[in-house]
Amino acid sequence: MLIDLQQMRLTVLMPVFNAARHLDDALASIAKQSFTDFELLVIDDGSVDGSAAIVARHAQADTRIRLVRQERRGLVATLNPGLAMARGELIARMDADDVAVEHRLAHQVRFLDEHPNVAVVGTAVKWLADGRLISPPPPPLGARQLAASLPRQCPLIHPTVMARKQALIEAGSYRPAFQHAEDYDLWLRVAERRELANLPDVLLHYRIHNDQVSMRHMRQQAISTLAAQVAAQHRVRKIPEPFTTDDGPVTDEALRLAGVTRSQIQEATTELYEARVGQCLLLGHLDDAQHLIGELLAEIGNQPTTRRTRASLRWMKGRQALSQRRILVAGCALAGSCLADPSRLGHLVKSLVRRRTAAASS
Repeated sequence: MLIDLQQMRLTVLMPVFNAARHLDDALASIAKQSFTDFELLVIDDGSVDGSAAIVARHAQADTRIRLVRQERRGLVATLNPGLAMARGELIARMDADDVAVEHRLAHQVRFLDEHPNVAVVGTAVKWLADGRLISPPPPPLGARQLAASLPRQCPLIHPTVMARKQALIEAGSYRPAFQHAEDYDLWLRVAERRELANLPDVLLHYRIHNDQVSMRHMRQQAISTLAAQVAAQHRVRKIPEPFTTDDGPVTDEALRLAGVTRSQIQEATTELYEARVGQCLLLGHLDDAQHLIGELLAEIGNQPTTRRTRASLRWMKGRQALSQRRILVAGCALAGSCLADPSRLGHLVKSLVRRRTAAASS
């Protein structure tokens, strides 16, 4: 396909690192988009598995694909140069192991055209695992849900987002201090100036596998998530942020100096593990769930646990037992979780309703 790359409306930004196993599918899903006014900017971040050769082969057949190679630098040091090199006024993020639905770009471009106050729009996803597509809980939808969710957790799924390039640059782009939560930190800053949104449509098949960065670095992700929240609170209060971008990722010590307690770090880490365990159980990966629970217990060690942490641990063990059809054990654990944290009762009811609905439809 021959097109004028200088007149691109949209840049699809895809960082790649050792993604050869699924890269063909990801590239093909972008090439087949119904919206065609885009370039696909692929930045190979020092891959050693032949990923760059796969991209080069696709680029020979589609001149919209632009391959840039660099030595290994990490995600933030790949995304920020990508923003600078992008020719489009809109940026669509795409991971090298996911699959975009055919009308993804068209839906998001149309939404941004119709909503000029929105700077970033994400979408719902289906999980792609073991050759199956599974529907996870939807992301927060509507301005009210997003506003309620944003101070507590990241409401956008990073590889689904499309954003206005200028809005990202004006907000300061991605910051390396918030490693593994760099997207959340950026959305918090963008939301201080512009609106965020999520589409209810499933426009991406999000691949789940144990090699994902989010699986391997959950403690750092928890620390960076807390740091992003603290930084946002400082900006609201018009005082300097406590973290610099030149000293590497935020550490436990830096968080504690900013007033975050060990208990808060423990609770944030536990919350991330709980989400991953729930994901594994929904996929039927019981051994992975057991491994994650054991990993979390080892992480906590002999530290005193808060009531929220104890409730979360009981909740994970209860859901695991429920998946194993150990009903009595599950009931005791889930009841103990709700007693420790009564707010979980509503989650329990919703979980049971989802299981009954899934069983009825199967």
